[in-house]
Amino acid sequence: MSALNDTLKDLQARAENARGELKAAAEKLEKAARGAATRVEEKSKSLFDELVKTGEKLVKQQAKSEKKADKKTAEGSRLEQLTNRGAALLGLPTREDVAALEKKLAAVQRKLSKLEKSAAA
Repeated sequence: MSALNDTLKDLQARAENARGELKAAAEKLEKAARGAATRVEEKSKSLFDELVKTGEKLVKQQAKSEKKADKKTAEGSRLEQLTNRGAALLGLPTREDVAALEKKLAAVQRKLSKLEKSAAA
């Protein structure tokens, strides 16, 4: 019976030892999980801040590009106005005048073609 009691005590000691090791492992696992969660939170905040900065830079670049485009359009429009005014002062036709004349010429050519066809028939 004493051997049985010794075996039983040995098993109980092993079980207590295993319980202690399991508890220690569980505590380590809990600390590791908390550490991982903290690290993920820090990294995600860092990544989010970086993405916000990148987005802000892109918005600024887009605004600059739009301003440049608007300025070029305004300069082009102003240049066209000056060109038209200069052409008018010199008595030269403007682009619009030339386009209108081309339309009239095309209409006259169509009428002439019709007349030629009817005269040939």
